[in-house]
This record gives sequence, C-alpha cells and structure tokens, in this order.
Amino acid sequence: MWLLKLLFSLQTIEFSLQNNHFGYYNRYFRYKQSNFRYNIIILVTKVVDRGDRSGNSVSNAGDINNDGIDDLIIGARYADPNGNSDAGQSYVVFGGKNIGSGGAIILTATADADILIGGEGNDSLVGGVGNDILVGGAGADRFLYNTDAAFALTAIGVDAITDFNSSQGDKIVLDQTTFSAITSAVGTGFNNLSDFEVTNLAGTSTAKIVYNTANGQLFYNQNGNAAGFGSGGLFATLTGAPTLTASDFVLQA
Repeated sequence: MWLLKLLFSLQTIEFSLQNNHFGYYNRYFRYKQSNFRYNIIILVTKVVDRGDRSGNSVSNAGDINNDGIDDLIIGARYADPNGNSDAGQSYVVFGGKNIGSGGAIILTATADADILIGGEGNDSLVGGVGNDILVGGAGADRFLYNTDAAFALTAIGVDAITDFNSSQGDKIVLDQTTFSAITSAVGTGFNNLSDFEVTNLAGTSTAKIVYNTANGQLFYNQNGNAAGFGSGGLFATLTGAPTLTASDFVLQA
C-alpha cells in the first residue's frame, strides 16, 4: 500500500479530482458517512493513471498513523502495482489540520516513496529516505534536507520538487550536519561563494552544492576538488529547471 502524505480537515466531505495538479485523471466524486464528513482540500493523482478507476471506492480508515485524526483509504480497482495488470491498489490519505486555513504545516515523509503537498501557508516539506515528490503549493515554502547525520544517498533519496518558486519566497534548507562539507555560515545564501555553483557540467564542478540548469538536478559535491561527488550525489530535481541563486538556500546548524 502506497502511503500518500496528503492532509485534509474534518469539516465536510468532498473529494474532487477535477483540474488536479498533475492532470492525469479527471473525476469528481463525493463521499459521505453518516457520523462524520470530511473536506479534502488538496490531492494528488500522479500515482494513478487514466483507467485505474481511482476513487470508485472510498472508506474511512480510522486513525492509521495515530495522530488523533481519522484517515481515508481510496481504492484504485484497475491499478497495476509492480507491473501486475489490473491487480488493483489502495492508497491511504492521512488526515491533518490547517489545510486551506493558510496556517503553516510541516509534512515529513516516511521511508517509502511519498508525495507531500503543502497548503496555502508557509509550509515545510521534509523528504525521507524514499524518492519523494514535494509540492509546496502557495506561500513561502521550505524544502528541508536534514538526516541528523552525514549525507548518505541511502538515507536521503532523490526528491522531485515540483513547484519551486523563488518569487513566492520558497527556500531549500540544508542542514550543516548532513551537508558538512559546506563552509558557509548559517543563514540565507552562501557567504563562501565557492560553496555554490550553477553549471551544466556538474560532474566537474568544485562547489559543494551544484545546480544543473539544463535539467534541474541539484547535487551535493562532498569531496570538492576531487573527481566525482564523493559520498554526496544527486539529492533533488526541480521540475522545469527554474533559476536558482544562492539566496534561494538557507543553511541551518
């Protein structure tokens, strides 16, 4: 079962796939249960293809992650998990607070390949071990990379940041415990200019953080001047390869 990190508020129930963010599947359905109702504010359908019939069955799943808020389970009758044609699959939508209210939320991924979607506020999205999809939404969002240990690809994955928007105030936050080769001081940007470079030749750069404008790939170059990336490597890809400058980063201790 693929766990989707989506949040909704327990107010009224409505689940709409019309005009969804990824545009893979357009369907509208309403789910009601006699003793409570939900209002699902944001959603994602990248994990379902046309024809999977996602949403034909929706049910209360109880509080699966023990956060005190009920969750939903959504069936995709004709999904093809692991290449098994029409075997079917189900997705858990985790309940949460503040969606649609403009309040800031913090979403933290699991060890699986998760999809995290922010709301209207200034949200923080923390990718986990898996190769996650991070959607900040409106507001000045922060995409945080911190494993509380030295950088390891097996612990950080390669995330897709789908809507990084510098003009909204979005930031990529790098923790110096994880990105220990960075010598710049804590704060916005890199006061050591050699720590960051924008180049289409990431493999030959001597900077610690390297952004490839051709494909939106973001690398940690742990060994600097030496060949390759040392114990670092690719840790994120920004969809659409938006322009990145040093001021789009925040270093934290």
